[in-house]
Amino acid sequence: MNIFTKFLTTIALVLFIHSIQAQERLVVTPHMVINLGAHGDEFRLFDDQDLTEDYGCEIPQTDNIWNFFDATWNGKFFYFPVEVVVDFGEAQDITRLCLRKGGGPNANDPVQIFTTDTNPTEWDFLLEHRAGGAECYDIDPVQTRYVMFRFMTWQSKIREIELYGSQKNTPICAPESNASTDCGSPRFKMEEFIGSNTNLDIPPAKANAVGFVRNYHGIFLSEGYDRPDYPGYPANEYNWRPEFSEEAFDYDFFFQGFQDIGLEVSNSIHRASPYLTTFAYKTGDLSYNAAVPFNDGTISIGKFVKVTERKPFSERFYPIQIDMVADDPNMYLEFADVMYQFTGRYGRNPDATNMKVAPSNQAKAGLGTVQYLENWNEPDKWWHFGAVNGLDFLDPYVEEQLGYFSPFEYAAMSSASYDGNGITNGVQNAVRTRYPDGAPSNAGPVGIQAADPSMKMVMAGISELNPKYVRAMMFWFEHYRPDIEFPFDVINFHDYSNNGTNGAPLGTHALSPEEYGLKEKLEAVADFRNRYLPETELWLSEFGYDSHPRSIQSADCTKFCDDCDSPEC
Repeated sequence: MNIFTKFLTTIALVLFIHSIQAQERLVVTPHMVINLGAHGDEFRLFDDQDLTEDYGCEIPQTDNIWNFFDATWNGKFFYFPVEVVVDFGEAQDITRLCLRKGGGPNANDPVQIFTTDTNPTEWDFLLEHRAGGAECYDIDPVQTRYVMFRFMTWQSKIREIELYGSQKNTPICAPESNASTDCGSPRFKMEEFIGSNTNLDIPPAKANAVGFVRNYHGIFLSEGYDRPDYPGYPANEYNWRPEFSEEAFDYDFFFQGFQDIGLEVSNSIHRASPYLTTFAYKTGDLSYNAAVPFNDGTISIGKFVKVTERKPFSERFYPIQIDMVADDPNMYLEFADVMYQFTGRYGRNPDATNMKVAPSNQAKAGLGTVQYLENWNEPDKWWHFGAVNGLDFLDPYVEEQLGYFSPFEYAAMSSASYDGNGITNGVQNAVRTRYPDGAPSNAGPVGIQAADPSMKMVMAGISELNPKYVRAMMFWFEHYRPDIEFPFDVINFHDYSNNGTNGAPLGTHALSPEEYGLKEKLEAVADFRNRYLPETELWLSEFGYDSHPRSIQSADCTKFCDDCDSPEC
């Protein structure tokens, strides 16, 4: 072998070694993966790694390499596309990636891949992967901290993602748990620990057996109800003593009743104000709001209530359209006004200004009868179309989207609820965006913080024990609102022990807490709280059983008798 041949051989060997070194598979831990859609087992995408070291935390490994990431949820697809983000914690060179197909021959819809070095509010498109083409892509080295995979439809099914870089990365584990091991630490007494849900038409005295109440407050009762001429924001006329059905209810008296018997109160404000729902797609008339068909008898009270389950943004400013993006906090200015007005009246700050009330009400501030305020109820509802089916006023796919908040959408509304999405030069940014040349005098401040910083803000109870929804919201606040870590004093969940599954989510009958595994499910949620939000209260504010034999929350009568229709059952 001559010198020239030896030289070429050496160069080839060096290039070969460099090529190997440039293709280190990067290790991904569960903590590094954030499922922004909050549904599906996102770590199935990374559970076939060749792990050779102890990385300091459990990294699940598959027992079936053909299991794919399935983000469908209770048979629904309306919330696609679904995005999954990998956060390496620091900039990392990406030189190659592979997406292994799953889900059968028809699972060919695309997955889009994006990167960004430090700012995951602005993404750079890298490539689009479609099954049937190449599985692996060699790319010019991209330095990035974040990689995002956007699954465009429910048929964008991938069973494994492999990421390679020019050198090994440092895997990141979840924060250490901050769970207290001190058995002598202060704990709630049982009389304070147990609470009950209530409503305006239930006398406070009936809650005397518990230590805490959570009130459902459909805001339409205080904002227009059956008044087609209701002025709306910013000239709102809040009615805290709404009159309807020949009865009158008084929120001042109601909340004072709980204070008189020593109970703390959390008020859950939900449902859209009727004036926000225009029905313009039906008539073309922007003055035709939800109060009109209710007032003239076109729709019943039940249907009216269901219609107002929509996201509470003004359809005059943001006309409804398919796949509309509702994750801009400024869309929720009207709801931020609701949060301010309620907090100003029932919080503890007697100096709250600009209390807007109906002529039949007296303007008051600082009554101090409510300690917690929850902005919505079950924002993750997937059954909305079923609730309004038969009204025939909108495409059902769009109606489903209007009733459901993605984690980013709910985080955006919560940012507005908290403080109007931040303050610039003394003015909330949601107000400033709506009125860049100066707000009208009756607009006033918005958001809970502006009325009473001591009011505790409660995350709306989501319909299942799903901390992924919270983690996705944390991601939003970290990058879209870095000035506040997390606005909620309480993370809040609902869960009912029954035999429902993803295929039949409502089930047919209840299960005992032991059979359902409720303790283990709650332990997982508590572990999440202890690791990520250790100073935050954790609530399970809806659970329970029914006595009606046909309820899905009643016991399975087949366990007790053969004939479920017999009088003995």
